[in-house]
Amino acid sequence: MSRKTSQQPPVVEAEPSGRKRFRARLTEAGLAVEDSIALCAEFIQRNDWQEVRRKARRENLLGKGSQARTDKLLRAVERRIIRAEPPLPCPQLLARYLASKVSDTAKAQLLFVLAAWEDVALSEAYRRLVVPSLVGASRRVPGKVQILELLEQEAQTRPEVANWGHPTRLRWAEGFRLVLRESGMIAGATLDQESLRQPVLREETVCLLCHGVADSGVSGGAILRHGVLSLLVLTEADAVRAARALDNHGWWTFSQNGALIEFRRNNPSGQEWVDHVLGQ
Repeated sequence: MSRKTSQQPPVVEAEPSGRKRFRARLTEAGLAVEDSIALCAEFIQRNDWQEVRRKARRENLLGKGSQARTDKLLRAVERRIIRAEPPLPCPQLLARYLASKVSDTAKAQLLFVLAAWEDVALSEAYRRLVVPSLVGASRRVPGKVQILELLEQEAQTRPEVANWGHPTRLRWAEGFRLVLRESGMIAGATLDQESLRQPVLREETVCLLCHGVADSGVSGGAILRHGVLSLLVLTEADAVRAARALDNHGWWTFSQNGALIEFRRNNPSGQEWVDHVLGQ
């Protein structure tokens, strides 16, 4: 991290996507905040995801009208939390955070990161259609037309997207906008009132993600420049503010002297932080 405080996005390290296939997963589930929390609470109690799956299907734990809907939500939570990709392969820690007493806003921010980290289609659309507006001044909400145009561009080089029919593309566009609304990035009750806003970063979520990145072997200022953090921490200035906020809480130590940066955690692991700070 340098001393620059421009509104240019920071360098992103360790992209999760490479050339992963686009999948139409947003046609099945958005962030599903309440359902994810309920499943995580069960997982914490049982420490056995297969048993949670059986209970959810057998007892209709989520109260859905169809087995198919329950199965879609189970698959989403399994991908995002139970089988989260590095640097977040820590299902117990993620589940404990989502079942904790932190605000639903903080939980939604974490679920957005987890969803975008495992879904390259969501991540790519977010970086191309949303981030430029969030770090700029337009605050333009991407409409279905813009989202469908992006999918058409991707179809030129991605055979899997070329095979999506118009109904699938339309449902995906609706799912993308739902995720933006669930994560707090779309404000306004109606289309003519909509505006794009950068959510206030929840320091608990940033702290948890920093612990996950640190547990993967990254240290110092590189933690806040990691790709998984860049989904929330969009600029160099945001990174500095986030680090200072964590320092003010006493969760991390941050100092900057010219190009020299100290950024280290005050708990030895994310698990310790959840136990001793969140009290879970």
